Amino acid sequence: TDPRFRPGYIDADGIANSRVDVQIVTWWTTPQQLERLLAGLKGYRHPQQLHVHVWDNSVDTHAHRQQADALAAVATRFAALNLQASPRNLGFGKGNNALLAHGTAEWVLLLNPDAALDPGALEQALSVALNDPAAGAVEFRQRPYEHPKDYHPITLETGWVS
Repeated sequence: TDPRFRPGYIDADGIANSRVDVQIVTWWTTPQQLERLLAGLKGYRHPQQLHVHVWDNSVDTHAHRQQADALAAVATRFAALNLQASPRNLGFGKGNNALLAHGTAEWVLLLNPDAALDPGALEQALSVALNDPAAGAVEFRQRPYEHPKDYHPITLETGWVS
């Protein structure tokens, strides 16, 4: 009965005014992986609210150039699109921390570079976050295999996010 858990529940005004820092930490990520990920973000209803930040852990100029080219092809679609080359592989956590230090948005979305968002997924996640002040984080469902953890079968609440 809780409207937050109905498929398609959207808070259009809140979402339209919500800035999101999208953080992607890469390591030898192919241009095709980035293009698939960015295609999912391009489908977001308010792409000019998205500030996309990529931390490249590859430590390879050729891999970095390939990522830069893939990002440049869609840069104007978003409010900002930044690519940082790491001096060494910091890993996922420290790479995200480095990006967080430069973020300015009220919401942060951490994405793996091999992710592909379903249409409406970001709107749905923001809708839940905007309408549940007790939520500390919102996690996307994972397909084709759900992450093996316990969550409530009706509310989908869990004690941790991956």
